[in-house]
Amino acid sequence: MPVFLALFEISKQDKKVQLRIYLPLRLRATCERVIALESALKEAKEENTKDRKRYQDTLDTLKSAVRQIHSTRGGRDKDCGKDYSCIFCEQTTLFIYRGDKWDEAGNGKVKLLYNADTSFIMLNIQMERIKFIYYNFLINNKATLRQEKTTINAPFGNAWILSAVDISKGNIVLEKVSLLFTESTTSENFKRTFDKLQIQSQIPSFSGTGNNSSWLCTDCLLWNRNDEDMCFCTFCGSQAKDELHGNI
Repeated sequence: MPVFLALFEISKQDKKVQLRIYLPLRLRATCERVIALESALKEAKEENTKDRKRYQDTLDTLKSAVRQIHSTRGGRDKDCGKDYSCIFCEQTTLFIYRGDKWDEAGNGKVKLLYNADTSFIMLNIQMERIKFIYYNFLINNKATLRQEKTTINAPFGNAWILSAVDISKGNIVLEKVSLLFTESTTSENFKRTFDKLQIQSQIPSFSGTGNNSSWLCTDCLLWNRNDEDMCFCTFCGSQAKDELHGNI
């Protein structure tokens, strides 16, 4: 046998030996990577299921509150339902934040309503000029009522500003509203009554909907643009929570 053929046969045998040694190692490494990926995928699915359940539980609670309010409408107070007591009632000017500015909705009568059985709090506003236009805002225990004296594009005067869930149209809509009172004593009384009732409120916060480039402010329930340099809410100025900022 020529020398080169002998060397060729030896080379072939060496390659077979190498394959028998290294192929099982590669297969083992590949299997380990597949197992790790499957485990990570399973954990992600379980966490996603938990998040969806928490969101659905919150949404079901709000829907239950909406159904209860609409089912009891027409009782002792036609604006709020027979199970709600009116704790505060005064004239106010309503502003609603739409787009990038405040729009004046008009003058009306604002009521703070309390359900002793469910501890639900509702802010009801009936417009003066058009009687069939009204707003029903559910107040949760995290909604911040604040007063701003000088704010760009905000109503003039010391108006109270908050974010709340409007259910007057039969669905859930998150609105930013402002209430302006003509007298300081009325304004202070509204604030005291609001704070007292809010402590008793059992309505959970409603997170609304976001996307991969936004984070939720848990104080005013506003979605903010996800930016490393933006650590404060653009509406209320609250600092972003670590578990919400950049992880939604």
